[in-house]
Amino acid sequence: MLRRAVGPEEHPMPWKVTPVSELRIALVHCVRTLGRSVAQAARDFDVSRKTANKWLAVYDADPVRPLLDRSRRPGRSPHKTDDALEQLILDTRKQFNWGPRKIHAYLLARQHQLPSIRTVASILKRNGCIDPPPTPPGDPQRFQRPAPNDLWQIDHKGPIEVERRKLLPLSILDDHSRYCLAFEPLEDRTMARAWTVLWNVLGDVGLPNSILTDNAFNTMGIDRPVGLSWFDARLIRLGIRPIHGRPYHPQTQGKVERLHGSANRELLFFNARRDCTDHFITDAHQWRQTYNHLVLTKRWAISRRFALAAR
Repeated sequence: MLRRAVGPEEHPMPWKVTPVSELRIALVHCVRTLGRSVAQAARDFDVSRKTANKWLAVYDADPVRPLLDRSRRPGRSPHKTDDALEQLILDTRKQFNWGPRKIHAYLLARQHQLPSIRTVASILKRNGCIDPPPTPPGDPQRFQRPAPNDLWQIDHKGPIEVERRKLLPLSILDDHSRYCLAFEPLEDRTMARAWTVLWNVLGDVGLPNSILTDNAFNTMGIDRPVGLSWFDARLIRLGIRPIHGRPYHPQTQGKVERLHGSANRELLFFNARRDCTDHFITDAHQWRQTYNHLVLTKRWAISRRFALAAR
């Protein structure tokens, strides 16, 4: 069975396909060249008279420029961040390589009138200082001990080449305050070397209730297939409970892993000197002081408590 062809007048297009920029030019041509009235041209092009008059005013103001889409950015922004303050934010980023939250807290503590953290992030992003954030994951699960010295986290950072040899920083972090108790570059990952660093920290600030480490600190020797490790046995003698994370699950020690991420951005890949071991150790100790004391967080209050405990 044959079907009758439907003409374009019997089956109109459901939407317009002509670009708006071409409609503007055609309307202006009809009014200014062909002499049609504005009302007639507005009806022909299916726009309001107000819109037609607006297009004509734009054309009359600058006939040379085409009637293309223009930026809708306002001519003036009275609430725009001051140039001097924006430069101060960029200088702080250049000095410490911090993110917007730390920069906001640092400058706010120094009595600067600052915009929101989101605006600080926009300033850094606009000037090419930070990359756009990745796709956000699911809702994070946060775990935190209720008080300082309730739990410490200890872990070795990956090897760092300094003076043509590898150093392995040992990090000790308070779980509640995230106060960095130690960031000590070591030459190996032996328990004896780690215990020396921990022993000095215990003598300075006191004993925690528990210490969380990975399973490398839970390894027994060949002659002792079962029982406590050398490291755990010494913790128990001091009344400290040893805790170990699940194998291949670094999220258990997420806070100390986050500390290592800050060390990468603000020290190792930023301004750490690697020509000499003494230089690197000096820079590492200086960064730890900056991390603990320079940013307005609860680490400031905790640092005071640790300082009193060391007296």
